[in-house]
Formats: sequence, C-alpha cells, structure tokens
Amino acid sequence: MQLIENNYENALLLKLPPNARDIAEHFLTFKPLHELLIMWQENKPDLNLLSEHRVAEQHWEGILKATLLAKTTYFFQNANFNEDEVLYLLKIACASADLPLKAYNLAEVMDLSKDEMPVFHLWLKHYTQRLKTAHQRRASAIY
Repeated sequence: MQLIENNYENALLLKLPPNARDIAEHFLTFKPLHELLIMWQENKPDLNLLSEHRVAEQHWEGILKATLLAKTTYFFQNANFNEDEVLYLLKIACASADLPLKAYNLAEVMDLSKDEMPVFHLWLKHYTQRLKTAHQRRASAIY
C-alpha cells in the first residue's frame, strides 16, 4: 500500500481519455497551482496544445479540474499551512471535484467522495480535523 503522503487523488485523471491525461499529467508536474487557477478561471482552451495531443476542446475543463484536484491533494500534512491557506486549498479541491462548498458542506463532500475519490476523502478528513482543532484551541483560549 502506498503512503498517502506520496499520493494524490487521481480519480478524475483516470476518467480522462489517455491523450487528455497526458496534458493533465504534464500540467500536474510543471504548472504551479496559481497558474492552473488562472487557466481555469480564464477558461480559454490552449487550442495548439489540444491539437498537438489530438484532444477535443470539450476536455479542457476536465483536464484542469483533474489537475487541480490532484495538485491540491498532493499537499498533505503540511504543518506550515495556516487556516486561511487550508481553507483556500479545501475550496479549490472541492470545486475541482464538482462538489463546491457553496452547494455542499464538508461532511457531505466527505461522504460523497468516500468511494470514488479515496485520497481526496482522506485528505479532506485530515484538513477538516486540523481546522476543527484550530477552532477548538481558539475557542478555549477565549474562555
């Protein structure tokens, strides 16, 4: 069994056609998170790249979502992240998994991801627990 620290959620990557997966894996390796977010926000497919890999334009958003989910879940057990950074990663990961926090709460996302996205599910449990612990510490410090 592979350790989760050396793993990332690849369920969405595996749903892509092989040519599209090649692009996503390239992005995962060479594109930083902020660039991927800009690409996703702009939603302007790189037609040259898609053509080069013989991938239909309709797969562009799926490529970006799969890459974002993999990239965010790769950040596991980083004690240096503050609460805002954890929330930022949670929002990106949930949105890229088509389970946005505007539509679902974290308990629902964890339940819905349990079977199809096991690494994402464990990642969510870890960071949700970290947020809960931080919140409890803050609350006890106030009293």
